Amino acid sequence: MKPRIAYIKHSTCVESYTLPLESVDTRTLIQSSLRRSGPISLFSEYEADFIIVKSSKSKECLIWKEWLYFNDVDIFRGEIAKIHDLDRQYSARAVDPYKFDWSVYDIVICIDITVPSRIVKRYPNTLWCYYLQEPCLSFKYAETFGPMFGYNVFIDQMLVMERIPAERLARYTEWPRMSIHFPQFLQNGEAIKKLYPDEDEPKSGIYIESRSYRQRGEEDVQALSKFGPVRGGYSEIEMIMRNLCRSKYLVVLPNRRTVRYRGQSLVEGISAGCLVLSPQRDILYRDLLTPGTIVSTFDELMDRIEYFEKNPDAYDKERQLQKSRVDEYCFNIPMQNLLSVLEAHKKRKVPILSVMCLWLKEKLEYWLVFRINHMINYPLMMYSRKIFRKIFRQDIEIIVARILSWRYDRIKDRAEKAKYSGDATRPVS
Repeated sequence: MKPRIAYIKHSTCVESYTLPLESVDTRTLIQSSLRRSGPISLFSEYEADFIIVKSSKSKECLIWKEWLYFNDVDIFRGEIAKIHDLDRQYSARAVDPYKFDWSVYDIVICIDITVPSRIVKRYPNTLWCYYLQEPCLSFKYAETFGPMFGYNVFIDQMLVMERIPAERLARYTEWPRMSIHFPQFLQNGEAIKKLYPDEDEPKSGIYIESRSYRQRGEEDVQALSKFGPVRGGYSEIEMIMRNLCRSKYLVVLPNRRTVRYRGQSLVEGISAGCLVLSPQRDILYRDLLTPGTIVSTFDELMDRIEYFEKNPDAYDKERQLQKSRVDEYCFNIPMQNLLSVLEAHKKRKVPILSVMCLWLKEKLEYWLVFRINHMINYPLMMYSRKIFRKIFRQDIEIIVARILSWRYDRIKDRAEKAKYSGDATRPVS
């Protein structure tokens, strides 16, 4: 019997789906996503429910704000505007976490900390899991010390290549807190392909991964066009998935340097039926690549595509290898591990000492994440501006403000005024 699973987000979340699952089919739900295709197989294979929850004012439920402070000022402004707009849109169909019966679910997976801690404690038989949208201080804390605020499992969004050892599961029965590898893109090797059977054949051309597409040169597109249509640059999830299903290859341009990222687009490309060709550098999901699909230079990429065009059997062999890796690392093993933790959760017998330690851990987390953070960061920001304003120029002041997460709008406006006042070298006062 399959477990009842809920996948939930708060009404201010700027990613994932925007429609409740009970009113639409899986394909329509995935197409409603704001940014990412997400855990498609959770809905298609395990019939999970998707729920939008009203944003709570509990301190732990505001932890999503942390990642905004690590972005550029303009991104910060844009995201805040988008968040307020989303909150207004979702208010009509979002559920109240205090009035909802969570006991009907065996597993609840949250984007960020969505349900307040005091609600989590009311449903001890439910396995409460969460992951954070973007890296932030709380991400590092949970990765090191385990999940926070009464939740049972922290998900780090990484590929899973081995089962959880029995010793860890036995330890969980006495200390029900665990951090596990579990990809956000929970998809089997044909997840997207099954959503769009009408787009599957015949496959032709190349889809350029989004980060590479933004940095592409005209010479790159011109060279790749000899192998068919060159696609990329779409922002709507539906267009991305449809064009992946039409394409024969998904490529990450090795001659265009990108920042370090997980490589979730590789999962989408493989589950749409593409053969992925990519360099290994800067990609955390590099284990999805086979030796025959790793390229280091643009010339090597061109040679590899030409080889696969002339050798269809080699193409099919590499594609099947990549598909099997996605099946195992992005679906089978992750779900086996999650279900193993669920079994351990049902068998837990937490000793009184562990109960006391967990209570103390939660109290300390509130101090570490909120009280001490505010006590140190706010005064430090105030005094650092007074000390440094006569020494550093406006650019340095903006950097200091960004690091310490305080008053972006005002500092940026003052920097711009100084820039256009005719005295750009004068420090901001």
